[in-house]
Amino acid sequence: MKISDDLRILADSSTSQEERRAPFIRLQRKFSPNRHQRVGTEQDYAKEVARVFSLRFPIWPAPPVHVTHFYPRCRHRLSDAIRGCIYGAALGDAMGIATEFLSRKTVELHYDPDFDFLPGSKVYSDMHRLSFAPGDWTDDTDHLILTLQSLLETGGKVDAINFAQKLVQWVENGFPELGDEGGTGLGQTTKRVVRSKGYHLDPAKVAKDMWMKGGKKAAPNGALMRTAVIGIATFWDLDVVERNAVSLCQATHADPRCIASCVAVSCCVALLLQAITSAEGDDHHDLVIDIEALVNESIGRAFSASDCCKEQEEEFQSMVNAGDISLLHLDCPESMGYTFRCAACSIITTKCAQQNSLSFLDAMKKVVREGGDADTNAAVAGALVGCMRGYSCLPKQAISAMPNVAWLEAWTQKLLFMLRLPVNAENPKCKATEF
Repeated sequence: MKISDDLRILADSSTSQEERRAPFIRLQRKFSPNRHQRVGTEQDYAKEVARVFSLRFPIWPAPPVHVTHFYPRCRHRLSDAIRGCIYGAALGDAMGIATEFLSRKTVELHYDPDFDFLPGSKVYSDMHRLSFAPGDWTDDTDHLILTLQSLLETGGKVDAINFAQKLVQWVENGFPELGDEGGTGLGQTTKRVVRSKGYHLDPAKVAKDMWMKGGKKAAPNGALMRTAVIGIATFWDLDVVERNAVSLCQATHADPRCIASCVAVSCCVALLLQAITSAEGDDHHDLVIDIEALVNESIGRAFSASDCCKEQEEEFQSMVNAGDISLLHLDCPESMGYTFRCAACSIITTKCAQQNSLSFLDAMKKVVREGGDADTNAAVAGALVGCMRGYSCLPKQAISAMPNVAWLEAWTQKLLFMLRLPVNAENPKCKATEF
């Protein structure tokens, strides 16, 4: 069958999912093969992974003594949490593409109640999902990796110009070392800002000018999806975490609601790592973490760091207090990418995972089943739940289904090395059984 015929079937809303499936698979193989398959051979991909492992960056200043004092008893547990944060974001992202931009009703009609949403599973066949290779993460994780790459070059402190230059390169080329020909999935706000004249020289000014020209209305989640790693880099110093989160957000998003969301999530990550650092015992999952206090402190800092008005603060607090993500209406077409909804979803999901002893996979499935901007919602929630649960309790079958996980591991080890933590994945005791 001709490509044009397959495209016509896929674009026709009157065709059934059964009719679309074969054309979807053919087109996906044609236009969206796995990234390292596009590079050429498995040997080429192995060389790229080896290249990343061989990279050297200026060594970051050592964490303060009051932090490293605890390393003898917590270093493996802390490394597990940091790796869990990064992998949790990538895994949530890769799961979320299955329902991104779908209504909750469509999700319920298409996916059986026991569908696991593992990367590479049979997804809803349409033009949107055609853009992504089976099992791969999306732009959400790409931008988190861009942030990590920038931090590695700048001593763990945000340099907005350095990040902006990387973002411009990504928009044009994606990650060419993985076979990309351009960035895929970029949000409209970020796209307009990055393509504006002078962006690479003064990103915050360009982003603010664009926001003001738009009537100061746009508050999407494009900055929020990349912010979790900010909470890792200097987790022991919330003031630095806060400043870094603000600076990174303002590189593309000027709205105070975006800033507040980024500070809240970054501080949640940092406070989780602080709790893990100071806790007694060897078992990551015997830790008693006061999530409510942690969230309250993060939200307090978020609104102190932003210029949100009282009504906006109350709006966010009411979302966080909803108690169930179904009450956030994440699939609402008019607001599915709203930064407050995404941040609130991640916080509620983390609370529920702790309170109800949910596995990482079960927590992510609840998010993904809500549809809407599911990949971003699950990426941000996955970072928090992954940090709290630890890499050792993430579903390994799902991780191995992501085609570029070895490349992700190489970058993760760079971060752990900078923090003077063990770079190899350990296997702390894990009570949660995913499979």
